[in-house]
Amino acid sequence: GYSSLSYLQRLPVDVLKIDRAFVKDLDASGDAERHARALTAAITGLGHSLGLKVLAEGVETKAQLEALRSLGCDAVQGFYFARPLDAHAAAEWLRIQSSDGPRSSAS
Repeated sequence: GYSSLSYLQRLPVDVLKIDRAFVKDLDASGDAERHARALTAAITGLGHSLGLKVLAEGVETKAQLEALRSLGCDAVQGFYFARPLDAHAAAEWLRIQSSDGPRSSAS
């Protein structure tokens, strides 16, 4: 609500995160997809107009990633790239990714 949006004026933030609740329907169909795209576009536009980077969480499919790219999202995170990992497993995953090249990226 209003109080949540007022934090964007008062707090020193540099990234606006789009919740997975909005991302999940980007690869749906019909009204669900249309509404998800409209909300995501509005959030992205708001973030950029305030000089913020926009990050979307909960990306699980290539279609969601492509939709976020087309809507101007700056960064993404989610199971499409990797499941949550402990520190050791994350270091190993990064080593493999850097030697094989990244699977995909938002830019």
